[in-house]
Amino acid sequence: MAGHVPKRWTGSDHVHQRGPSARVWVGRHCEPGGFRSAYWQLHTQDVSMDGIMVMVIHATMFYRHKWMVTLMDLSAACALNHGDFDANTQRLFWEIPAVFTPLVYDRSEFVSKQVSMGMEVQLLDENTWRARGYSLDTRGPVMNLSVPFGAEGGYRGSFVHNNTYNEFYTIDLYYEHLFMDGALETRHRMVMFCLSPLLSQHPFTIDQTVLEEFVFTMYLGNFPSDVELVTVKLNGETFSVAKAFQSGYTITEVPHPNGTHAYALKVPFEDPIIPRMYLGEGLLQYSLDINYTLNIMPYEDPYYHLASVVALLEDAFPPDLEGVCTENSVIFKMDHPKRGHLWELTIGNYPLTSELVAGRGYIMQNNSQSLTLEVPVFTIGFTYKKITLKQFFGTFEVHVRDAKTLDIQKSTTKHCLFNTDELMVCSTDGVMTVVASFTAAIPPVEPSRTTLLDKNCKPRDADATRALFAFGVNTCGTRVLIGDHYLVYENEIMFHRELAPEGVPIITRDSGFRLTVQCFYQINSTNRLFVDKTFKSEMPGFGSIKVEGSSSKTYGTAYEPTLPEVSPATMELPMPIVTMELPTLVMKFPRVETTQPAIQLPV
Repeated sequence: MAGHVPKRWTGSDHVHQRGPSARVWVGRHCEPGGFRSAYWQLHTQDVSMDGIMVMVIHATMFYRHKWMVTLMDLSAACALNHGDFDANTQRLFWEIPAVFTPLVYDRSEFVSKQVSMGMEVQLLDENTWRARGYSLDTRGPVMNLSVPFGAEGGYRGSFVHNNTYNEFYTIDLYYEHLFMDGALETRHRMVMFCLSPLLSQHPFTIDQTVLEEFVFTMYLGNFPSDVELVTVKLNGETFSVAKAFQSGYTITEVPHPNGTHAYALKVPFEDPIIPRMYLGEGLLQYSLDINYTLNIMPYEDPYYHLASVVALLEDAFPPDLEGVCTENSVIFKMDHPKRGHLWELTIGNYPLTSELVAGRGYIMQNNSQSLTLEVPVFTIGFTYKKITLKQFFGTFEVHVRDAKTLDIQKSTTKHCLFNTDELMVCSTDGVMTVVASFTAAIPPVEPSRTTLLDKNCKPRDADATRALFAFGVNTCGTRVLIGDHYLVYENEIMFHRELAPEGVPIITRDSGFRLTVQCFYQINSTNRLFVDKTFKSEMPGFGSIKVEGSSSKTYGTAYEPTLPEVSPATMELPMPIVTMELPTLVMKFPRVETTQPAIQLPV
């Protein structure tokens, strides 16, 4: 078909009206012009070549230069088929005839010199396009050009529908064939826009956590350049990328050579947002639920991706404590565990700190290897049972709890038998127990004959020097005193001396022996106390013991508090037994000696 001259001749003005134009090179000179035509114009032809449709157009140009007229035959041919996609190999390919016969003047002298490919009207050297995964093969009469999905040089885009993530890939394939037919050299070039179908993709997460680092590391990928991470929801709390950085989390974009990228998220195990659970057997579980929000640019269509990760930390046993009883205390010993920062010791609900130790009179030694805690009897935290004149049981309990969740994982309780000297116990069930010694009383006091305010309330037990009283706060004439911030239960231990027989007058300075016992409890609201008959206090109470004629002394605390001012007998009402969720209070009082002994003078 080369060399064909149409029977109809057309002037240049008419040519421009129909669309074609020409650019002619003569020797080293280039004259303005050009020859082109849109598809399916008046003089174009559709031709099948080796099963591939090709559009061909022929033209003959007359060129006048001074006294010389040059006649030129022009031919153009382009393949009409678009690229296809092979789902099995995930490659875009384009098949074209190996030889476009309309462009060959003499097939017998046809010699192919070089075949090249590239993209976007840019030829690449063979090493470059092979490194990108491009392929250029001759299969019989057909030339096959192919590129892998997402290869460098094309555009990889995203599309979301009903939160289903899809991707497509486009590339402008560029083809050049340099051949000879006789003495003429022809350079044939074509560009074809190739588009893949929408491919449903499944972004993936990889758990890259290293337990020894105590940090969750999650990899999310891979995405084209039009996908941008905007927020992450961590265990239900939403963070923008900027806020995540401010909160101590790390979000890093990870680029890849093929133009895609991924995201790496780091969240510390011990961050407040991370829940943890002790599963027993030394296993500690951390968990993180993630909801990624990514926008497809430029329209900001959102796509959500969910991920969950769990980390199991082994050898995370809570520490073991061993208790030993001494004559006046209990001593707890503990070796620091491997992951000691996970746990904390508590006395009741209060963590064991140096401030608590100093405030309560404990003795603690703590170094890098072990901890020793000595708790003297009668300090806050002890509970007491089976109190007699000879002995009593003191119980002290230390808890091991999760330092983050505050869940108690282990408790160590030590029961110790102590000798009874003098003590007072204000128990949480509303029973006041007092062991009082009268050895220093002058004149002597008979312990078995002492009473409380209600003279019917006598000692439960007594010996030659001491008496044991145990009575409820609603019995034995116990008074309730109300101060601004304190609730006080008060009673008195009294001894009434027998009078001399009538007719034997005696002048004496002796007065009846009287010992006042008080228990102070700090309260938040007296209304609640009397409305629903319940009592709760966050702080333990303390006691006051006063022997008539001497100053008051306080007991049961490691410090000397200022006694609150209360109105005497502000309320003298029988009160029900009140169970207060407080540590048992113990008050130990000293012997009091009378400074002015009684003098008896006969009348």
